[in-house]
Amino acid sequence: MQLRRSRHRPAYLVAVLCLAAACSTGKSEPEPRADVTPTGASPTADPPAPVAHRAFCREYEKKVRLVYTVVSRRTASGRDLSMTLTVHNDFERHLLGDIGGAMAVTARNPGSAPRYVWGDSPNDVVGVRALSTRRVPISNLGVKPLSVPAGAQVSVLGVWSRLGPSRTGREPCWLPADMRAAPGLVIGHPSGRWNLSVPRGQQLEKRADR
Repeated sequence: MQLRRSRHRPAYLVAVLCLAAACSTGKSEPEPRADVTPTGASPTADPPAPVAHRAFCREYEKKVRLVYTVVSRRTASGRDLSMTLTVHNDFERHLLGDIGGAMAVTARNPGSAPRYVWGDSPNDVVGVRALSTRRVPISNLGVKPLSVPAGAQVSVLGVWSRLGPSRTGREPCWLPADMRAAPGLVIGHPSGRWNLSVPRGQQLEKRADR
């Protein structure tokens, strides 16, 4: 009786047989999850942080109103010019943040500061309780008024405000502001009432600070 020689199966044949065995047992590769996008993110996941922050700030802007007012007081040599900020906080949380800005004039009295500048100081912090209004004289932050002749005008005025709800872990929001002044006092705004956007306020603040 002749014995049959055993042959080693080629490696590729073993792989084919194993694949066939898997198919016969009903096993298959797992299908992609329906709740995961091709990039690996869930379509129901939270939006990226910058997008969520912008969306929050748009809503926050509807609840917080800022009014900057140029205050003019008569003196023996003309007038003293300063600023006040009124914050209307209709949000349900305490408001906290920092502010800054600059004001330049067409003429000033001898000995007066060349410009009216605030910001970048530990004093330039504003806090307002929830659902309340607060008036903040900028002079209380350590800024001296500008002493100007009676006919002087404000040539450049820019402000910036980074405010947000405290103790929420959120970054503060850049907020626009309503501006108020006596009619004819600020060049370019004869009525004395205008709105200052965030980019425009920052641009003017840099010009006035030169």
